Amino acid sequence: MATLEEKMEKLTRTELMEHVFNLRVEDIVMYSKILLEQLGKEKAIELVKKARWNARYGKGKETAEKLGTPKDVDAYYKALEEAMAKVPFVPTPSEIVERTKNRIIFRTTKCFLSDAILARNLDKDLMDVVREYCNHDEGWAAGFNPEMKFERVKFLVDGDDSCQFLCEVK
Repeated sequence: MATLEEKMEKLTRTELMEHVFNLRVEDIVMYSKILLEQLGKEKAIELVKKARWNARYGKGKETAEKLGTPKDVDAYYKALEEAMAKVPFVPTPSEIVERTKNRIIFRTTKCFLSDAILARNLDKDLMDVVREYCNHDEGWAAGFNPEMKFERVKFLVDGDDSCQFLCEVK
């Protein structure tokens, strides 16, 4: 019988990544089902949103403080790229769609988490709860610069061709 190491060596990096995210999504779906059944849709969404937002708000704030609390979109985007590059198997923003001095729109077209979520064909109420797991993007941005407008304008989990984000400062 093959050891765990031998089994892992036979997997490509992509296969390993898919397995990891599938396991993660199994947990997300299970917890979301429990919240949905116990609390109802609105409260479940509220709690998942708050938990995910809070989980990343502090990280965004900590990152900004280390950089001297910059307020411009270029510093935000650079810090985001660097933070995401440190996490294995998390896609870094793949394309800048628009960039001006005070505004940046960027997108990513590949996300193993959204692939694993969409593969489950969840019913609408459960999907509405599960999709809030991605709220961490908003939390990180708010922690980095609470004055920056941050909006997800496209979302892979909703069937769009990418997750696309708008960041703007005045």
